[in-house]
Amino acid sequence: MTQATLLELARMWDLAEQEEACLAKAGPSSIAICLDIDRSLLWLLGERDTVRRWLKTPQRVLYHRTPLHLVIGSSSGRDLVRQALLIEAADARDAEALVAMDAS
Repeated sequence: MTQATLLELARMWDLAEQEEACLAKAGPSSIAICLDIDRSLLWLLGERDTVRRWLKTPQRVLYHRTPLHLVIGSSSGRDLVRQALLIEAADARDAEALVAMDAS
């Protein structure tokens, strides 16, 4: 991962300087996981602004913690957010399947 990748992620997520520094300390593999989380969120939510809001809003599935702070704070936080996204993705697939069944 390059410094440019970190800067791009910081811009996409609208990170404060302190948040960006915390993520930079986490290392390249953590930044790669964050990019994966970002792609998943964009697929689920559809818009960059919605992704930013989701990251900065406490989520019930994360025990009312803010995803952004979990993601930049620790590897276990990133794992927790990834698990929450898998649940959300499964729910989205189930909803798409229901819509497809109704259409037939």
